[in-house]
Amino acid sequence: MVARTFYRGVLMRHQTKLCLRLGLSAIVSSLILTGLTGCSSGPDPKVVVQQYFDALGKGDATTALSLMSELPDDTSLLTNQVLQAMNPMPQYTDMTMDVTTLPEDSSGNKGVFVNVTYKLNGQEVDDQSIPLGWYDTKWEITWGVAGLTVANQPTGLAINVNGVAAPADSNELWLFPGTYTIDSGNPIIGLKDGPTTITIDGPSSNPSLALGDLIITDTGLSTIQKAAHDKLQSCLDAWPGSFDPTCPADPLPDVKDGRAWKYSTGSTIDGITPTLDALSMQANWNVKPANGIVIEASGTVSGQTVTAKKTLTTVTIGLTEPDPTSLAAATTIS
Repeated sequence: MVARTFYRGVLMRHQTKLCLRLGLSAIVSSLILTGLTGCSSGPDPKVVVQQYFDALGKGDATTALSLMSELPDDTSLLTNQVLQAMNPMPQYTDMTMDVTTLPEDSSGNKGVFVNVTYKLNGQEVDDQSIPLGWYDTKWEITWGVAGLTVANQPTGLAINVNGVAAPADSNELWLFPGTYTIDSGNPIIGLKDGPTTITIDGPSSNPSLALGDLIITDTGLSTIQKAAHDKLQSCLDAWPGSFDPTCPADPLPDVKDGRAWKYSTGSTIDGITPTLDALSMQANWNVKPANGIVIEASGTVSGQTVTAKKTLTTVTIGLTEPDPTSLAAATTIS
C-alpha cells in the first residue's frame, strides 16, 4: 500500500485559479502525484466526483468521506448530522465536468483535476477544481472539503454549526459544500444579529465568516446576576480571615466574634447589569452610582459591637464556562 500523502498545504488553501487551469506548476503537479503508484486504466474520475456530490445531496457524509484519500485533522463537522441539518438540503444540478490530466512523473505517478461547474440550490457555481489520485485500484479525491475561516471569534467562545458544537477555539472549520447556520454555542453570549447563514460553494472555495457583534443574552443576564450574588454571599460568609483574592477584603480582619454583615440601606448586588468584554470573554460591571455597594460588617470585641463598612465597586465574571457554578467560581468582586 502506498503512503497517502496529505496535501493540505497546497490543495486546501492554494487551489487558486492560476494553479487549477492549464498553467499548472511543476511544484503543484509534483505534490499531487507524490505517493500515487501502480497507475493503470480505471474508472473515470468524473464518476467518483459525481458520487461525491450525490452523497452530499443525500446528506450522506459517510459515503463522501469514503471517496477521499485523506481527511483533515478534525472531522467533527463532516457528519451526516451536520449535512442533514442543512436548510435547504444541497441540490447540485446542471453539472458539467472536464478532466485536466497532470504530466506523469519519473516514477509513473499520475493525477488529475476534475474541473466542475454546477448550480447549488439554483445558484451558479464555477471554478471548482477537485484533485484526484490513483490509489492501488481506484481514483480517490485527494481533498474534498473547504476550510471556513471564522473571524472575530474570542478565545473560549464556543460556536455551533447546524446545531453541532464546533471544535473549541478553532478559527478554521472543515466543512463540505452546502449551507450552514452558525450560532453561539454559549447560552450566555449570543450574536447580536442572531444566527448567521453561510453557503460554501465547493471544496475548492476559501470561505470566511465574521461573527459580528456579541451580546449577553437574557438567560445570560439572569445567570450572571445569580453568579455574582452567590459569589458575594460565599465571600462574606467566609469573613473573618478570608484571604481569597477574588473576594472583597474583610474590613474587620481581627474581629472574630459575633460576625455579621448586611447591605447598607439602598445597596444590593442583585440586579446588576454587566457589560460584555468579548475579547477577554468577561462580563464587567462597574457599580453606579460612584459610591458603589456598601457592605456593613459587624462583630464584638470585649462585649462591645464594632462595625466597619466595605465599598464594592467592580464585579468581573469570566464567561468561558457558562454554567452557574463555574461562573460563580470565575467571579472577582472588589
